[in-house]
Order: sequence, then structure tokens, then C-alpha cells
Amino acid sequence: MEERDARLETELAAEFEILRPIGRGSMARVWLAREKALRRLDAIKVLRTELARDEIARARFELEARTSGGLIHPNVVQVHRVGVLSDGTPFLVMEYVEGRNLTDTLAAEGALTDDEASSVLRQLAAALAEAHAHKIIHRDVRPDNIVWTRETGRAVLMDFGIAAVAESGAEAVTRLTKSGQLLGDPAYMSPEQLRGEKVTFASDIYSLGVVGYQLLTLGPPYRASSRAALTQAHLNAAPIPLESIRPSTSPELAALLLSCLSKRPERRPSASELGRALERLDQRHRKLPPPRSMLIDKVPVLREFHEEMMRRRITKVLPWYMGSSLGFLGFVGLFADMLSIPVNLIRTVFTLVGVGLPIVLVSTWMFDYSGGRVRRTESVTPMRSAVAHRLLRTAGVALSVLVGVVIVWIAFRWS
Repeated sequence: MEERDARLETELAAEFEILRPIGRGSMARVWLAREKALRRLDAIKVLRTELARDEIARARFELEARTSGGLIHPNVVQVHRVGVLSDGTPFLVMEYVEGRNLTDTLAAEGALTDDEASSVLRQLAAALAEAHAHKIIHRDVRPDNIVWTRETGRAVLMDFGIAAVAESGAEAVTRLTKSGQLLGDPAYMSPEQLRGEKVTFASDIYSLGVVGYQLLTLGPPYRASSRAALTQAHLNAAPIPLESIRPSTSPELAALLLSCLSKRPERRPSASELGRALERLDQRHRKLPPPRSMLIDKVPVLREFHEEMMRRRITKVLPWYMGSSLGFLGFVGLFADMLSIPVNLIRTVFTLVGVGLPIVLVSTWMFDYSGGRVRRTESVTPMRSAVAHRLLRTAGVALSVLVGVVIVWIAFRWS
């Protein structure tokens, strides 16, 4: 372990249990930690050691603390506190947001549905409206800086490290930029950003429009064979008609994204206008919740338990296991005589399937299997509900054990 990592654990040991690294960028590393008093999961962002004495890097880090810390909104990552280690390295203690950034999500799961994309864009528009109301321009809206989980539906805007205050405009950015350095990702920059002109709130809306195209098509709104050609397209070309790439997209959503990508900033909607338009679109396509959700919503423990199950993707893993197991057992039972399968082998197969059910259920409470790789999942259950949740989990495991015993009994009885 690096010296500074050991120092982080040592200096924050009284308040936090450092669990594992969860992110690493060009400026900082991020650690998952458990706050000991409240048993709350937090993310601790620490400036890289080699940048701790870089004035510009420290200024950007402090800017992120000031901007994020001043915004209280469900779609903006919350900063709980700011601190400095004994060697002068600054750190932030932030809300831990479960899920992957949109770049990883799109790579693993493909494009979003219209409803999902509209919901994500509406939440990001709300986050930007809150930032703009505080005269803060994010300047770096892109999938890497957005965390979203399909199960909860929550989208969170992260990383205000290169944000600018509206009154200062380009001057504020210049103070935090080394000579010849371009802040942000040009693939998501507005034409005025690429030309080095004054940045306004409308620049964030343009970037959000580019993100919207990517959510629906997995690609940019322009055809270009190189990064330089893409930059020129942002400056001069008309966006590809969304319906020509994805004909199933609703015309209203396509029109909204096209308005966000106007070359002229004054023709783009404001964040609040965009949010209201997307809300109307969501209401038009919103489906009624299933009847069981009414009971879940009325009982906090059940609602928290349901959210925990959805976050851990148990509803994906268990049906897959049950369906494949029943199909396999049905095949064995149907062709046992034809294939002359020994009775002992049949019993062994049924026993393994029966025993495997509770094992799968228990393991899904510790690991997420559904995202293309196995990931450790941490509980975010409130302490007040921990006992009730353990009882619900125990009941679920007991029921699965009972089902497994029945499967094994059928195997011995039938054979």
C-alpha cells in the first residue's frame, strides 16, 4: 500500500473505516469508506500526491468542494466535509452513489430506452437548473461524470472540478488553466467553448444534448472520422437527425435534443425549461406502477428492502437461476429413460439444483453478478431498519431452503 494510503487510513481511523479504492483519475483517487458513527457509506476523494503542491490542481480541487458543497439537490453529489491530511494533501468526504458511470453502463448494457433516457436527462436538467440558479456552470457534462443505476432510476451529476462562476466567465477558467491546456472533453463541448469564447449556462445544455444522443444511439450527433473532424462538426455541421439513426425515438424527444444542440446559445432551452419539457414527456409515457408498489410505498421497511434487492439485482439473478434450473430438470426428467441416465446421477443433479438455490440467494446479497463482472456490493440499509431487513433476508433464505428440500424430495421420490 502507498504511504499516503496508509496515512489516509491512520489519520481518518477515528471516524472512517477505509474499505477499498473505487475510482482513480488524473487528479485524484476515490476510496469507499464507512462512517463509523452512522454506519454510512461515503466516498473519500483525495488529491494525488504529486499534485498536492500544484497550485492549479489544488485550486480546482477546492473549487469542486465549494461548488458541490453549496448545492443541495438529489441529482448532485453531496459533499459532507473538506479536510487536509498532515502532509498537506486535501480531501473531500462525499456522498457514496451506488452504481456505474454512464460510460461503463452504456458499454456493458447498450443504449437506453426512450423512457430511461428521458428520465436521466430530466434529472440532469434539474441538477443543472440548481447549479445555474447558484450561477455555477458545470463545463464538463459527459457520461464519465454521471452515475446512474437502472434499478433505482436515480441519476447523479458528479465532478464540479472545472466549474466556473457565471460572472467570472472565461476569466475564472483561465486562472485554473495551464498554458495550452483545454479543460474538459472536446467531444462534449459547445461551439463557443471550442472557440474559446465566454462560457454560459447554455454551454451545459449543449453538452447535455450530446449526452442525450449517446444515451439513445451510443454515438455522437455528428459523423466524423477523427477527433479533429468531430471538433469541426461541432462548430459547423448540423446534427444527424435522430430518427434516421433510431427510428423508434419519439419525435418530441428528438426535437428537444435538437434544440439543445443549436449552434446559437440563445436558441437553446434553459435547464429549467428543458426539465419541464421532459417532465411533460415523461407524464405522457409514464406507466402506472404495479399494485404491489402501493403496499411497498406505505411500509418504509418493505420499501427499503425492495430498493436494496433492486440495487443488488436479485430480481435478475434469481429468475435466471430458477428458469434455467427448471428447464434443465425438465429435460432430465423427460429424457431420463430414453438416455438411460442412472438414478443416482438424477438424484445428484436434483440435489445440486436444490442446494444451489439458497446459495445463489445468499451470494447475491454479497455480490452483483449481472453487470458482466462480479462486483462486491455493500449494504446501504439504515441502521434503524437493519434488524427488520435481516429478518426479511432470513425468511427469504428459509423459503429457498424449503424449496430446495422439496426439489430433493421429489428427486428421491420420483426416482
